[in-house]
Amino acid sequence: MHVLQQSVRNNAGAIEHVLPHHTMPDDVELSIVIPAMNEEITVGEFMEWCKEGLQRAGVSGQILIVDSSTDNTPKIVLEHGGEVLRVPTRGVGSAYMDSLPYIRGKWILMGDADLTYDFREIAPFVEEFRKGAEFIMGSRFRGSIEKARCRNCTVTSARLSRTGF
Repeated sequence: MHVLQQSVRNNAGAIEHVLPHHTMPDDVELSIVIPAMNEEITVGEFMEWCKEGLQRAGVSGQILIVDSSTDNTPKIVLEHGGEVLRVPTRGVGSAYMDSLPYIRGKWILMGDADLTYDFREIAPFVEEFRKGAEFIMGSRFRGSIEKARCRNCTVTSARLSRTGF
């Protein structure tokens, strides 16, 4: 049996927060927040990667999948111990905005559930957060992003003030 947290309504419909059985929503250091849509092929392995990464990094964590799927993605996430935030299909940006009230970590790590990024290797991010970094940007490519090439990028701090939302 899974625990359904109180739903909220926004302009586009209901949002449901579903926790795995026997889970208490305690404070954690790191929240892994992942929008997903029809990722049943990869999401089980992705969840295991996240759990392994949290353990390797020695950090307490929350794995929150922000889901708009029509397949078995949410069921698989719950079977692997993750939380599911069921949201209407409105895009990745809206998924992140919808997730803000449900994020419990003091740090946030975002990515994709399609195994594009190896979440077993999150320890360097955690180390930088523990040193005081407020924003860290990773890349699956070697190199860097030059300042002039990122003129129109919007950067959001990993430390979010929940009072403004």
